[in-house]
Amino acid sequence: MAWQLDIHVLDVGQGQSVLVVASDAAAGAGATRTLLIDGGHQQSAPDIRRGIAAAGVDRVDVMISTNYDVDHLGGLIGLLRADNAWQLADYVAAAAVAAAVPHAASTSDFHVAAAAAAIALLRGVPATDVPRINSIVNLMLLSVPPMANDVVRAGFAMNETEDAINGWISTGMPLGATLARTVQQRLNYAHAVAVTAGQWLALPQAGITAKAAEALTWMLCATAQIPMVSTEGLFRNTRVIDIGNLPAASPWWPLALAGAVETVAGTRVTAPGFVARPYGFPALGTELLWAGGAPANAATAPVAVMVSGRRRAWQGPNPSAAVNADTPSNNASIGVVVRFNNFAFMTCGDLPHDGEDALGAALTTHPLPTAAGGGATAPAPTRIAAYTCGHHGASTATSNPLVPQAFLNSATPVTPIISCGANLYPHPHGQTTARLQAAVSVAAFYLTNCRHARLEVPYSPGPGVPAVPQQGHPQKGRIAGDNGGPGGHAGDISLQVTQAASQAAAGAGQYSVSYWDQALAAPVPGGAPAPGAVTNIVNF
Repeated sequence: MAWQLDIHVLDVGQGQSVLVVASDAAAGAGATRTLLIDGGHQQSAPDIRRGIAAAGVDRVDVMISTNYDVDHLGGLIGLLRADNAWQLADYVAAAAVAAAVPHAASTSDFHVAAAAAAIALLRGVPATDVPRINSIVNLMLLSVPPMANDVVRAGFAMNETEDAINGWISTGMPLGATLARTVQQRLNYAHAVAVTAGQWLALPQAGITAKAAEALTWMLCATAQIPMVSTEGLFRNTRVIDIGNLPAASPWWPLALAGAVETVAGTRVTAPGFVARPYGFPALGTELLWAGGAPANAATAPVAVMVSGRRRAWQGPNPSAAVNADTPSNNASIGVVVRFNNFAFMTCGDLPHDGEDALGAALTTHPLPTAAGGGATAPAPTRIAAYTCGHHGASTATSNPLVPQAFLNSATPVTPIISCGANLYPHPHGQTTARLQAAVSVAAFYLTNCRHARLEVPYSPGPGVPAVPQQGHPQKGRIAGDNGGPGGHAGDISLQVTQAASQAAAGAGQYSVSYWDQALAAPVPGGAPAPGAVTNIVNF
């Protein structure tokens, strides 16, 4: 058995999102753990879903929002809201299947059953309460006349329930875990999912769930600008971590955590029986990926450790260090180090230079926890081989300008990564790219996008400006993807480390960095375009 670590810095425009996958193929699905750190803006949710699908994982074990800024939290809100809609649709599908069983001879009955399932949802009736659902079906069957098509029949069946719903509400309708603002809003939800579930009731439950979720999400998109994305229940049991100050977050965030499916118009429904996702802010130094459930070969497994948050930076057995160099929001950013034997990767949201400087020294000095739990530790790595530059390459991070190269000298990174998009800040700042260029340890630094001319970055800035190299200056910068151009190549940057490589002696280890290089894909005079996919082998 051998572990593998894959780290994907996903292109989410002006934002950041990192997907971490630790896997041991020989040990089966139980030996795979996934960690999603940040989600860009809400409209980035489909891009993150694409990245998760490309990684081949079927669940996300841990989700972290490093801070509450919209370019970190927004996509996570979009994903959880979409997942809540999926769970709601799955409940309807289960109830529809249960209600349809006694009425399998009649297509019309199927649609009545689907409508009844939606009503059961609104009442908070469990999908397993077949007698209650069937009693609703039987009452509705008495008044369903012959109709032109399945959709009309489903709509009629739904409309027949309005009086019953009003009656239930007037006598104290038992809502259970379900809540909406008005009777009509409840009916709108029920009607949308009932019609769809009725049309597809001959499918297995999973198929009904998919169709009902699609209809429900389309309705939500029209009123709340939710990205159209199907999660297929990826986040049903995800552990969620943030800085723990919900009043300071977007109001959509606590609703998403609570399982609510809500639009800007105020409609809110939660699937009956929804189980809240584990949520909290762990202590600095806590291992996050395995959460105490150690795999069989834990001693060599990758781990993820919480190293900053709430304006403090981990210092091993010593008291944590204060982080004060930037705004309160940025200072509070959660930081995570992913450790795989002798390989280490760090990502800290918008953490400023004093937090990074403190971590660079501590992480290369003090032992870190292992997946075995119980206080077991492994020696400190000699370097942080790769990391995402704080605050999208802003001048406030990646070494204190008053203490030149402090973080870069202690961490000695080989592969810095800057996640940014079109912006006016400007990110990345020229001071940051100059520091990276000057750092002896840096072999190359990678950007998901670069819209500002930087001497150290070839072919910058982006679309609308001639893509010519900056001349007469050393260049360690590499732009991934087509820089937001029409080619459709995202600027994802993927790192892969094998167990054997992670255990090699300092300087003898290797990992790969894969990305799309648009410069290599440019047409060659007199020949075909060269392939733009690049994989670089990096020593650490």
